[in-house]
Formats: sequence, structure tokens, C-alpha cells
Amino acid sequence: MQDGQKICTTCFKTAVNDVSEGKKILTDTYVQLEALGITIRPFNPDFALIERPDLKRLDNTGREKQGTARFRRTLINGKIENFEMQIFLLKELPYINFISTSAHELMHIWFYSRGITDAAPALVEGSCNLAAWLVLKTRREPEAAYLMQAFFKDRHKYYGRGFRKMHALAASRGVPGWLEYISIRRK
Repeated sequence: MQDGQKICTTCFKTAVNDVSEGKKILTDTYVQLEALGITIRPFNPDFALIERPDLKRLDNTGREKQGTARFRRTLINGKIENFEMQIFLLKELPYINFISTSAHELMHIWFYSRGITDAAPALVEGSCNLAAWLVLKTRREPEAAYLMQAFFKDRHKYYGRGFRKMHALAASRGVPGWLEYISIRRK
């Protein structure tokens, strides 16, 4: 990779390097999420593939990330009148990682589009990882199964523990029940 990261030849063969290909994958991923009830209206993301140093500048949380989402909105009398979204994904991500990261960042946009900006990090990041897991669940590639298992093994208090809590919630209430819960809860 251009930023000095190493990528195996198997992953390199599927790396996403073209913006139009990336936008198509992002849109296809959104269609899958929408079928689950995760809707974003209007869906017209500003999308870019970026290098790791640029991603680190955009998202300075200190955690290695593969993407980030931004939004801008205009409220008039408490109603969203204008909503703009930006999604930046790491250039040269392997195809399955690209799908997973797309779903994760789209779920962030789902929260933003509903004005949910004050929810607990474990609820947000756990839900974003659950959205990725739900999309990966439809895939047959061994890389998808590997990433799905990684969510369960992640020890991070927001990304891992939050995911396991949201996964258990969706398993018990179904996806509609999970979405209802995260629409009204903040912890």
C-alpha cells in the first residue's frame, strides 16, 4: 500500500481503488441495509477513497480505522431541512473489508440522519458493527466469516462489548426491535 501498510496478495487482488467501484459497493451495501429497515433519506452521499494519513487527520480518535462518516444538517423549527453526508473509506481496502466498513459508516449516518448525536459510544459503535455483521452474514466468502467472528472477539469496550450487547438485543427482539430500541435509548 502507498502508506507503507502491508497487504497480502489475496487481499490485494480484491482491493478497492476506484471511486466509482467504491460508490457502487457503498450503494449496494445501503440497499441491503435498507431491506433490513435501516433507511437514510435522502441517500446521496459525498464519497471519497482516501489514504491512511488523511483518514487519521479526519478522525483523530487514536484507533486504527478503515473509514469515517461526517454530516451537516440544517434544522428549521426542529425539523431537518437539509442533510448532507460524507463517507470516506480507506483506499485499497479488500472487498469484504470495504463492504463491512461501508455498512458501519452508513449506520453512523443513520444515527446522524435521525438527530441522534448524544447516544453512548457503546450503543453507537456496537450498532454500527452490528450493521456490518448483518451485511456480512449474507456473504459466502471465508473473509466475511472471519470478520464476523472478529466482532465477537473484539475486547474494545465500545466496538466489541457494544457489538455483543446490540447483537444479543437484535437476537432477542429482531432487527426491528433493535432499531426501535436504539432510536429512543441513549445508553
